Amino acid sequence: MGRWTPSPQIFDEGDYYHHLLETLTSLTELGSAIIVGRGANYVLHNRPSLNVRIIAPLESRINTTQRIPNISIEQAREDIRKSDNERARSSNASHRDWADPLDYHLVIKHRERLY
Repeated sequence: MGRWTPSPQIFDEGDYYHHLLETLTSLTELGSAIIVGRGANYVLHNRPSLNVRIIAPLESRINTTQRIPNISIEQAREDIRKSDNERARSSNASHRDWADPLDYHLVIKHRERLY
């Protein structure tokens, strides 16, 4: 099984955010929902919610990413870097810092070993 690669861009960033807003708003109108990522804490800031962020040291994130078959340490590190950059870019569009703990009700630090 090969690695997933993104398809070419089929619409611009403005279209993406417009559709994202519509989708997230529609989900909340249906009732309770768990939304992972997508800047939901920024998009839905005026709706009742519990915003949770889970953080982990880079080493733990690399180990977790390496559980995917055929991922080297170097590839895991690069995937994490790209993911972090994309999150930062997305939150910059809303003039926010995705890593700011004050934007979350709860921040959980995860480590693989608790000793």
